[in-house]
Amino acid sequence: MQRFLRIRCLAFSLLTALAIVACQRQAYQSEEAATIVSSAAADCRTIEHQMGTTEICGQPQQIVVLGPYVLEPLLALNVQPVGYADHVAFHQGDYTDPSQQIPYLGDLITQPLTNVGLAKAPSLEAILKVKPDLIFGY
Repeated sequence: MQRFLRIRCLAFSLLTALAIVACQRQAYQSEEAATIVSSAAADCRTIEHQMGTTEICGQPQQIVVLGPYVLEPLLALNVQPVGYADHVAFHQGDYTDPSQQIPYLGDLITQPLTNVGLAKAPSLEAILKVKPDLIFGY
């Protein structure tokens, strides 16, 4: 009987120790997750626009612009878009030679652009193909 009581006490002690270790590990993992979430939240900013607000986290890499009036300030900041929608349908197909195909700002563009239609009626299919992080329009 005494032996059974000792085994029972030992088992209870081991289970208690395991529970304490598990709780401490979970608390450590929770702190680590909170640190990751807070650092990601620190990299986010809220943009106000006509439809309300949008939270943007990180640095957008795939940017689509709808019109030359949006393209100009973006290029002034040395940001190269991946998609472009012009105001008039002068050009069909992608902008493989922007310096010739976009007369006003094409010489500032360093990479080919995907043609996403017209600024007033962009092609949603063309926009989805470039998988944008951010779409600028006005």
